[in-house]
Amino acid sequence: MKLKSIAQDLWIGIGLVSVCLLAFFVIIPREVEDEIQRGLPPTFFPNLSVIWIGAFSLILLLKSLFPGTVDPQPRESAADTISGRKGAIFTIFASIFYLILCSLVSFVISTIVTLAILMWTLGERRWHFIVTATLVTTLGIYIVFGWLMSVQLPEGIFF
Repeated sequence: MKLKSIAQDLWIGIGLVSVCLLAFFVIIPREVEDEIQRGLPPTFFPNLSVIWIGAFSLILLLKSLFPGTVDPQPRESAADTISGRKGAIFTIFASIFYLILCSLVSFVISTIVTLAILMWTLGERRWHFIVTATLVTTLGIYIVFGWLMSVQLPEGIFF
């Protein structure tokens, strides 16, 4: 890993961990009213998001502090071979396609199809991983938002 990359990761990790701590202890408690109407409290999703971002930021920070733990010659995956700009543009168009597809068919079908297309286009070729990842991701989103948070997900002609 290059020294410049390590320094960037260090500062990005410090910045993100700081923002997450500020959000978790100051911003969310002050801005989100904590009245439980049904199910989970309104602070659940913001806190969960901040915890996830903070955890990954902490991992980035620790990897920058202990660079010996990182593989000295990182293997280039198929996803790394796609140009960043082309991948970003495709992701934007896939998101637009996803919004249109959600209103036509349903959340479940459109999420599975769009995630599979995105993963394949961005370089993932293991079909068993694509199927597993899309199903687990879709099920996880459906459970968290549909059941736990009682958010009405888009319905289409199928369900």
